[in-house]
Amino acid sequence: MDLRRLEQTWNRLGKQDPLWAVLTHPEKKGGRWELADFLATGEKEITELLEDLRVQGLIPNSGVAVDFGCAVGRLTQPLARVFTTVYGIDIAASMIEKARELNRHGDGCRYILNGETSLPLETASVDFLLSNLVLQHMEPRYSKVYIGEFLRVLKPGGLAVFQMPDRLVKSGDGQAAARPQNWNLTPARLCRALWRRLSRGENLLAGIGEPRIEMYGIARDEVVRIIEGHDAHMELCRDSEHAGPDWVAYQYVARKNTTGE
Repeated sequence: MDLRRLEQTWNRLGKQDPLWAVLTHPEKKGGRWELADFLATGEKEITELLEDLRVQGLIPNSGVAVDFGCAVGRLTQPLARVFTTVYGIDIAASMIEKARELNRHGDGCRYILNGETSLPLETASVDFLLSNLVLQHMEPRYSKVYIGEFLRVLKPGGLAVFQMPDRLVKSGDGQAAARPQNWNLTPARLCRALWRRLSRGENLLAGIGEPRIEMYGIARDEVVRIIEGHDAHMELCRDSEHAGPDWVAYQYVARKNTTGE
């Protein structure tokens, strides 16, 4: 899926069911997320992340932060209570519109629509960058470039925290992880799926034409090479469950090198 199609997909999701598109809990589909409950997940996630970084001795400066793939600002808003200025960046105009509507931090939280592979930020201008549940939905040819962009905009000593699948568990093959999660929907499997729907009295056309959320991964060793190739080093790499049970995934914490590193 190229960037234009990715933009179209997430723009449609932002119009149809923006909260579920961010946190795809099955029981919340169809506008069933309560806004307060949804936002509370972001508050909890940021509080736990920053406390964990503090315990690890990785305390980011409280100047400028970026939430890449911010959607409606679930993580951007709690970051704005900690950092002086926070930029939420997203590819979907509908998501940015909703994020601005929900903004409670005035000019301290700024949302930017961006459909390019470069970030609209100056080099060495950011203290902390976060991206969760985002890179996994774009082809590696794009996510690799964005990881490099994360590190470009970091100040020396700045931190980037991002999550990325490595490979599909069921395949054990790193190459398969570079394909959409539903790449193996063969005609036979499609017929069986339709028959199951028919036997349960379900609408055979349900879901046809809906935006499709795709999943991709990059092998851990390649992510490390990207980090080290952009004058940075990996501080932490740990298991992440955010990609779901079908994937091996990691959360990476990278620090931009300072002079002499």
